Amino acid sequence: MPRSDSKSVLVLDDDPSVHRFLERLLRLHGFKPRLASTVPETVAVAESTQIAAFILDVQLRGSESGLDVLAWLRAHPRYASVPVLMLTGLSRLSEDEEAIIQKDHAYLFYKPEKLHLLIDQLKRLVS
Repeated sequence: MPRSDSKSVLVLDDDPSVHRFLERLLRLHGFKPRLASTVPETVAVAESTQIAAFILDVQLRGSESGLDVLAWLRAHPRYASVPVLMLTGLSRLSEDEEAIIQKDHAYLFYKPEKLHLLIDQLKRLVS
């Protein structure tokens, strides 16, 4: 049984500099970051720890995508209502990608958008 942690936030990003930055930022605001670089690693961490929210990079190296994790989360009752914030470094997503994010009740943030907006949203969702 995963241990409960109401402040754990799982960050999926394949860029180590983004990991380091988000880890420091989340800790500064009282969250407990859990880091993953791949979809399988994200699933493994999620299954072993109670996660309060997810921050997922939309586009990862290769064929992996944060949208794959979003679909997996929403397909499992345990994660169906867990807040998800999607990040992208792209200047614009396709209409299909935006529709998926909206349909699955996730929030979209563009890098390097002012990250205080992401933290403010996270605080509202997790409190």
